[in-house]
Amino acid sequence: MSNRLLWVAMFLAGSLAGQEGNKIALIIGNDSYLQRPLQNAVNDARAMDKSLRDAGFKTILRENATKVMLDSAAAEFVQAIGPNDTALFFYAGHAVQIENENVLIPVDFEAARSVVEARFKSFSLAQIFDYLRTRGKIKIVIIDACRSNPVAEGNALQAGLAIPQSSAKNMYIAYSTSPNHVAQDNPDGRNSWFTEALADTITQPSLTLEEVFTQVRSKVENATRGSQTPWSQNSMMAKFYFHPPSNLAEVAETELSGKWMEDARRNAQRGNWQESIGDLNRILKVPSAAVAPQARALMPYVQARHDALLKWEARDYPAAAVLFEKAMALDPFAVDAAFASASSHLLSEDLVKAVDSLNEARKRGTSADTRRADVILKELAVIQPEAAKALKDGLPPPPSILEVLADAQFGVPDFKAGLRKTRHTAMDFSTWAKQMPLLKAPIPQVVEAAATRPPEAATVAASQGPFVDLESFHLEVKSEVSSRDLVQEADFGELRLSSSRPGAAVVVDGKNITKLPVQLKLPPGKYNVKVVERGATLQSKEVEVRSNSSVELIFQ
Repeated sequence: MSNRLLWVAMFLAGSLAGQEGNKIALIIGNDSYLQRPLQNAVNDARAMDKSLRDAGFKTILRENATKVMLDSAAAEFVQAIGPNDTALFFYAGHAVQIENENVLIPVDFEAARSVVEARFKSFSLAQIFDYLRTRGKIKIVIIDACRSNPVAEGNALQAGLAIPQSSAKNMYIAYSTSPNHVAQDNPDGRNSWFTEALADTITQPSLTLEEVFTQVRSKVENATRGSQTPWSQNSMMAKFYFHPPSNLAEVAETELSGKWMEDARRNAQRGNWQESIGDLNRILKVPSAAVAPQARALMPYVQARHDALLKWEARDYPAAAVLFEKAMALDPFAVDAAFASASSHLLSEDLVKAVDSLNEARKRGTSADTRRADVILKELAVIQPEAAKALKDGLPPPPSILEVLADAQFGVPDFKAGLRKTRHTAMDFSTWAKQMPLLKAPIPQVVEAAATRPPEAATVAASQGPFVDLESFHLEVKSEVSSRDLVQEADFGELRLSSSRPGAAVVVDGKNITKLPVQLKLPPGKYNVKVVERGATLQSKEVEVRSNSSVELIFQ
């Protein structure tokens, strides 16, 4: 068996866990109660019996079951379950919770004089959970019993069902309505709203168990105008189909390709280029996979990095440099490839091209990357004029936000993923920020810094206050080192400023004006704080603001 077929076989085994064995269902429907009988529960049981038999289940059907019948049917059901089987328990009728334990009500239930007596006259749902915990591979428990009933009322018990306390692995539990709520019996229909939707949806092919109940919830909510919402609890470790799709092998391969794509990206991030190539090749053997275009696009870059590493290890540095540059052309934000290219050129004694590669790192790298590149350029500047020129020209402007996000696929916003990308990539927010409307508001005492604007543009996002005469006594706060990186507000530190002259103006990076005393939230870094009056600097202090810490300066 080929590796690909082996992977698919393993995936299918996981996707269809439990479906290689038998499928067995116990179905109970109770109408004929001594008090407040129901009209739909037996019909519900019959509808489920037909739908489940059509889905390949062997069924045990009991209608209007007494306590003895419930015990006997449960024993028959449990004894029939093999280790690889799918076991399904369905109950329609009255039920109640007694001290947070759910019990099903047999049709011969008579009024109980105590809670203890009521429990013994009922059938405990916890018994079903306990037996299923050690039997079968897939366990499904469906209770259409959350209807108003006289058992709860006559014994001062909580109507509706409690959240199950004893579920098991690979178990799916569904109620016809939310815990501690009741539902009507659909007096104008043959079946309850819940079972009518469930028995019909089960017959549809290619739906997983979760998809079945998603549709059931929608149908019941629509039918009851939002007054009833089915509830479920899922600990399934694999997918289950009542009617598996005919192209299940293709579906499995397609789903597996998504996992391979995640592995390919993860291996590429870790520099495991050979493993990443293997993951991508698996995907490319499944042309119908949704991620196949992404795999085709990523493969040349991963291959270039892999080949470059082989050339480097073989000490063929000129060839390695060419391949690293190829990788940079395919992914301009691969700053580590730029540094590897520079190293290869240095070892090939091609200093001009080494400077070019370092400039690429400076163009798209973070502040830490640019500092690293500048250290190397300073060493080269002694013997290489291009390096000296690069330092003299200063840092290239960071790329625009549109360039950074050019390959982004926007659908449902994923703000955390966006933040991760922007925090590890330099970008120019200035053009974008200019298009944002300026908000006018009273000056806050605590000035909040904007996480979406770079520190060099505005380290503090304060509202513009009234004009302040800067010839008078005031404080100026200026960041000493500019940053190309986006800083999350959660990483900011606090700078508290106060003076014997309250109300004096505070200017931050020449723009945002507030008044003393003030607490400024600032990105981590070094700041110079000056006391200025009539253009003269009276005092000057350097202070370092650290992430999630506070520092205070008091001026006379």
